[in-house]
Amino acid sequence: MLFRNAGPGDVEMLQDLTIRTFKESWLNEGNEFDLQTYVAENFTESVLSKELSDPTITYVLAEEKNQAMGYCKLERNINPDGFELRSPISIGRLYVGKHFQNQNIGSKLLDEALLIAARENFRNIWLGVWNKNPEAMRLYERFGFRKIGGYKFIMGNEISDDFIMHRPV
Repeated sequence: MLFRNAGPGDVEMLQDLTIRTFKESWLNEGNEFDLQTYVAENFTESVLSKELSDPTITYVLAEEKNQAMGYCKLERNINPDGFELRSPISIGRLYVGKHFQNQNIGSKLLDEALLIAARENFRNIWLGVWNKNPEAMRLYERFGFRKIGGYKFIMGNEISDDFIMHRPV
């Protein structure tokens, strides 16, 4: 398995990966419109191209045999609403394709995120997690993340009370 930072030439592959993994995680009966609206606002080629050229954002890809299996998105110097963390970096998204789950890819992506955070001398790392995803919360807790608050995740008409988790780097 290879982990690498996505570059401008990866936009089409990244778009496919982000849309596919987001739908696998969030699509259920009755929320198709909300999900499509969210995807259309957040995973377009232009949005992803802009993010890939932004030096404060890194997409780390997990690949094997040129097949994208998962990714995490890191955003530098951004604080969760209502918090003032010193020298923060956030994991904006961490998704693994449905067919690749339970292979420790999420753990390895977290390892990569923590290595980047340490190498770049960040002091704090945080993320948001869906309140109905205990498996993800257990994973983050194994890596030393703790709940420090909450926020509203809005996807169209759906509003979810999610958790903010944090740990020192």
